Amino acid sequence: MKQLPSPTVNSLLHLPPPILPASSTALVDACVQRMGTDLWHLMQQAGRALAAAVQQHYPQGRVLIACGPGNNGGDGLIAAATLAQQSRDVAVIMARDASSPLAQKAWQVAQEVHVPLITHLSHYRANVIVDALLGAGQQGPLRDSLRPLCRAINQSGIPVLACDIPTGGEDRDAITAQRVLSLQYAKQENRAATMIEDVADIGIPDTCYVHTQEECVLHFPRYLAGSHKGSNGRAVVVAGGAYPGASVIAADFACASGCDLVYRWSAGSALQRPHIIHHHQSHSHLLPDSSGLLQQWISRANAVLIGPGLGEAPESDEAARQALNWAREHHIPCVVDADGLRACHELIHAWGLEDPPLILTPHAGEARRLLGEAVSWHSLHAFAHRRRIIIAKGQQDFISDGQQWLINPRGNPRLAQGGSGDALAGLLTGLVARGCAPMQAAHIATWWLCSAADHCWQERGPMYLPEDIHAALAQTLRAPLQRLGMWPPG
Repeated sequence: MKQLPSPTVNSLLHLPPPILPASSTALVDACVQRMGTDLWHLMQQAGRALAAAVQQHYPQGRVLIACGPGNNGGDGLIAAATLAQQSRDVAVIMARDASSPLAQKAWQVAQEVHVPLITHLSHYRANVIVDALLGAGQQGPLRDSLRPLCRAINQSGIPVLACDIPTGGEDRDAITAQRVLSLQYAKQENRAATMIEDVADIGIPDTCYVHTQEECVLHFPRYLAGSHKGSNGRAVVVAGGAYPGASVIAADFACASGCDLVYRWSAGSALQRPHIIHHHQSHSHLLPDSSGLLQQWISRANAVLIGPGLGEAPESDEAARQALNWAREHHIPCVVDADGLRACHELIHAWGLEDPPLILTPHAGEARRLLGEAVSWHSLHAFAHRRRIIIAKGQQDFISDGQQWLINPRGNPRLAQGGSGDALAGLLTGLVARGCAPMQAAHIATWWLCSAADHCWQERGPMYLPEDIHAALAQTLRAPLQRLGMWPPG
């Protein structure tokens, strides 16, 4: 992969350019619009970059650009117009008429320079085909209306350059591209293929995809009509004992995510909440379970949190490892926080790509113990992988799954108080239980908690507690969802 990174990305402690999933495209686009960036300018930049890629890699012969009705097709139409102005023999084939306002504008540009439109692949003997049918916005199975064109492109034997992502993904009729030009950042969907990926900087502000942004709420789970108890998630919190309040805070914030059922397995003080299903061991610290009940809870859960407030008793360490092994056995996503990180150190290091998602939430000291070396964002990014996600808490939180990384610049000094980390871990666990992908959950949880805390900081200065953050969560979430027309999220 080749990329000319922008100065901001290149200067962030020498981190490699982030590789994002295609699902991030809608988030980035919404952020770009909120920042007032000219979308037509971005489409022109994308089209020119696509034309430049054609000229660089396929400098001779005729060019056929297959365009879809949306903005990926608009990029293709601008590329066609640019190539025509550069005296290349170029034509377009439209899967459907341009439908998005920007694609319609691009169609007019192509018409003004007399780019010919063909209706069948056999009507134009091309030397290279540009796939600008769907791009990063494609969702679900390939539409039947596109299959004949995709099959014809594959059967032609003509080299294909795809714009952003080849059409069809993993579908049997997906277009096979030899090269792909990813716009602004590399795409994870292009990693598994044998094609060559280049990346073009088209001018999207770096902060739209390397900083946490409020548009992350586009991935906030919706409530479906006809839901019943448990449809919106079951979370198990294995915590408390030495510090029982940590388990209560974590469970309360898991509930605040919208998770239907939260189970708390704890020891120490028998603090209870009426909305939480509670099992209390009558010991000063947590012991391994011999009843089979905890394993039953975990086997039915959608996410498990292990660690807040456990303390350092050897039996509690064993209980943490027992819970993590059961989650692994039943392939349940896990969040490991606080004392759980120390207790489960060897298991965490052995976590593989076939295991369920594991999200780690260390502060600086825990990160040093976890990595066994001086900690940097680069070393954290190297340790993470798609099944071992890290949220490294600090003055700026760092989030990574080994491909994508994010920096959370929000927060205030009062977040160093006891309970803030338990709150984040609980909110994160609830979002995973509700169906968020791990990186999406990490993005939402860090943005949501810190934004709510910043509201408390502005209102109350240092005189706020975790329950004040809890009370501010609703209004913090409502504002961006209302702007996006998604409130209430049902």
